[in-house]
Order: sequence, then C-alpha cells, then structure tokens
Amino acid sequence: MQISRPVLGQSPRLKDHCRVSARFRFDAPDSEWEDVWFEFPQHLETHIDTSGTAWVAALLPLACQRGEDLLVDAELDAEFLDNSRQLMEWYWFWKPDQMQPVAIKAQGLSRRTAVEPERTATFFSGGADSFFTLVRHLDVTHSRDVTHLLIGHGFDLKIDDTTAFDEVTTSIDAVAHQFGKTMLPFATNIRETSFGKVPWGFIGHGNAMAAAAILLSPMFGTILVPSSDGYREDKIWGTDPYLDHLFSTSNMRIVHEGSAFTRLEKVAAIADVPGTLPHLRVCWQSWSANNCGECEKCYRTQIAIDIVGKLSLASSFPEGKYRIENIRKIYCPADRDSAIRIYYNDMQQRAIKNGRPDIAREIGLAKRRSRLLRPLFKVKERCLKSVKLYRLGVMLERFLAKRCLS
Repeated sequence: MQISRPVLGQSPRLKDHCRVSARFRFDAPDSEWEDVWFEFPQHLETHIDTSGTAWVAALLPLACQRGEDLLVDAELDAEFLDNSRQLMEWYWFWKPDQMQPVAIKAQGLSRRTAVEPERTATFFSGGADSFFTLVRHLDVTHSRDVTHLLIGHGFDLKIDDTTAFDEVTTSIDAVAHQFGKTMLPFATNIRETSFGKVPWGFIGHGNAMAAAAILLSPMFGTILVPSSDGYREDKIWGTDPYLDHLFSTSNMRIVHEGSAFTRLEKVAAIADVPGTLPHLRVCWQSWSANNCGECEKCYRTQIAIDIVGKLSLASSFPEGKYRIENIRKIYCPADRDSAIRIYYNDMQQRAIKNGRPDIAREIGLAKRRSRLLRPLFKVKERCLKSVKLYRLGVMLERFLAKRCLS
C-alpha cells in the first residue's frame, strides 16, 4: 500500500480554509489512487504537520486488514514509528483472523521539539464523554488548561451535510464561549474512501481522531481523547486506554481521558454545571445535530439525567419522547461484560439510592425481558450473516425493532 507525499494548500470546498491531503492506493495492479484530506481554518495553515505521520496513523488498520506493507513518500516521526509496532500488535491480538502486522517504510525519520508553552486541546462532540472532560478540567485541582475544543465534520455527520454541522458548531461555539475556550472545527473525507471498510466503531474513529491530532501537533503539546467506556468495560473500541497514547509523537502527547469514571458519574458531573445540558448531543442514529430522544442511547442518557434530578434542564432532548414505562422496552445484552448491561446495573442501583424505585423497577423489567429475547437477537445476527437466511434475518430485525429500544 502506497501513501504519497502530503500536500498543503487552499481548500476547494470552503472559503478561508486550508486542506492537507495525501493519496493512497493498494498493491493490486488495478488499484487506483484515492485522495484523503483534512481541512482546517485558514489561519492554522502554518501550524499543520506535513509529514507522513498522520496518514500512517489514519490508514494503518486498513493496511493491516489487507496485509499490505506501507510505503510512505514522506518522513515519519520516529517516536510514532516505534509506537506503531505496538498498535499493530493490539490489532492482531484483537482480530487475529482479520488483522496482521505489516512493515512501514518511509523516506526518513524526524524528531521535533514540543510546543512551548504547552497548549492543550480536547476533542469535543457535545456528548457526555467530551462534556465530562471539559467540566472536569474546569476544576483547578487538575493541571491541564484546556484552551481549544476540536470538533470534526465527517465523523458522525456526513461530510456533505453542512447544515447539520453548522447547527452543531453553533451549539459548541456557545459552550466554548461560556467556558472561555476556543472552538476549532475541522473536516475530513476519510469515511468516504476505502477506509470506510474498516469498522468505524471498533477501530476506525480512533485512527481518524489520532490523524487530526497529529496534524495539529505543531500547535498543541497535549490533546485529550475523552474515553467512551471505562476500565470495567473490557471490549474493543476505537478510542481505548490501551491504544490512544501510542499515537503520541516526539512533540505531542495524546492522552486517553476519564476511563476511571462510570457513565452515570460523568452525566452527574455534567448536570451539576449550569449551561451544559441544553447543549448535550448524544444521538448517533439521527445523523443530524439533534437528539432523536427515542433510541437506546438517548433513553440511557435521559434516564441518568432523570435519576440525578435534572431532566427538566435537558432541553436538547425533544419534549414528550421520554416515558418511564418505555424503559422496559430497552434491550440490555445479558453478557456480564456488556458495557450497556454495566450502564443499566449502575443506574438501577443509583435509582434505588436516590429514591426512584419507579426507574429501578423498569430497568429490572428491561433486563428480565432482554434475557427472554436474547435467543431471537442471536438468531437474527446469524441470519444476517447468511446469504440463504438473510431475508429471515431482516424480518427478525424488523420484528425486534418494533418491540425493543436497541
């Protein structure tokens, strides 16, 4: 797999923006070059890293998936190259039948000095994890002075949906202004390329975030990646406490942030800070700037806010969608190490402690009902993977979708 020398120039898509891009192609004789790019506000043009490091960080899982060595027509950061070997070992450990370590060959190696004085940014989607990182570092007992909130277009919002992204950035800019931070939006087409074949949730989004961070390494000494799950949820995920620090370079540290806290603890901390809940955006199924209020993740978040007594402030969720009696319809996988099951166990215990037996009872019903439905979900998953049984799988999926929040 080949990666061309990155090029930095004017964005052809947006005024007052610069674009840094590289091309890649596979080893197959009929493979064609594909462009992958990131765009940033024009005033950052002199603060963009133009080595090949970000592109290897982004495309590494795709190369491992295909088993193709990476040939890079640019320099690489020496520290990242050392770390990349561990990254590939983790991919192989998680998916030995799908991922394998490959060789990386570049035009040379470099080491750069860290930014002085050191500046810190954090990725910020407006979700519970990123809001927790923001409010946590408002506390003077924490040493990191977060100055910038990074929000990416092309991750959970499609790159051609500029209206939704404008709505999101308007909300996040209001948050940044309230807390004395600077919003820094960027965009990428990475999911529109062959990289889209890499599972976005389990691996892909972590690499895309790391690439954006490395591109900004001349500007920031530390970039925080808010944790998705905690240390208790031992599962494969794109942003991970085992992986994120391995994307660090000689002049910039990437820090996985907040894994010691449960999701309920994060929501409770956010709810205690005025002005946060009206901007909380957690829904990924709507593919928009809004929370649908009806999917499992929206329900999970509203339940947590309700338990801590702040639901009336959560105006980012549509009014009237949340009903306590609908909690029993939520599908909670019965696996003991399931992150969702852990979330609901925590909320059930906290509901009892906070004098909300109605919520605790409904969560109990949801867990019992889920145990009964689990065989159907397993059959559905097997059918959807079979050519002969695919139509049956679709029928089961529709049947379960009408009866469950999942």
